[in-house]
Amino acid sequence: MNKLVQNIHWVIILWSLYNAYTVFSENSERPAEAKIKTETSRQSLAKNKKIKKDLDLFYKNIEEAKVKIQKVKESIEKTEQLLPTSISDNENMSLLRETGDGLNIKRIEITPGQEEERGLLVAKQYTLKANATYVQFLVFFEKISGNKRMLNIRNVSLQRTQEEQRTRFPLLEGSFVLEAYRFNTKNKPETPQNLSPTKQSKTSDKKV
Repeated sequence: MNKLVQNIHWVIILWSLYNAYTVFSENSERPAEAKIKTETSRQSLAKNKKIKKDLDLFYKNIEEAKVKIQKVKESIEKTEQLLPTSISDNENMSLLRETGDGLNIKRIEITPGQEEERGLLVAKQYTLKANATYVQFLVFFEKISGNKRMLNIRNVSLQRTQEEQRTRFPLLEGSFVLEAYRFNTKNKPETPQNLSPTKQSKTSDKKV
């Protein structure tokens, strides 16, 4: 017992050294753990940035696709307005008559013609005869040109009437042809599916 008391200072020294080693070990391990956590956080941040970048690019592509689809849709609608799949006599004759009536043009006579195939298009003529002043005819043509459909005015003839007139703006006997158009659904470019076996064999022979 006396010997233990005499050597108690060594016990205290050893205990202190053990505690110091424990604290040192813990402190030395903390930087390593912190370094690992920092590296993990850095990798996670880089991964999240890449995901965000990919998502931004994805949504950007979607918006660009929406814009392109809208432009294509508007282009199709415009084309359908210009060149419908059918020609309506009622619509075209109403356009001519209502435009003339709105300008107080007299003696309007409209004669529809027959449809005529012209390659990719089919045209139909409407011959109009009327009495009006020169200004009235000019305004009439201007209003027709503002129509959404593709229309063409040709064979314009304006002559002074034989009737005696004392007005400042003399009446003219006018006539012209209005052409309306539609797509020719019969005239389609040939594709390999549309070619007959004979045509296909002739085509292959030419290639050889």
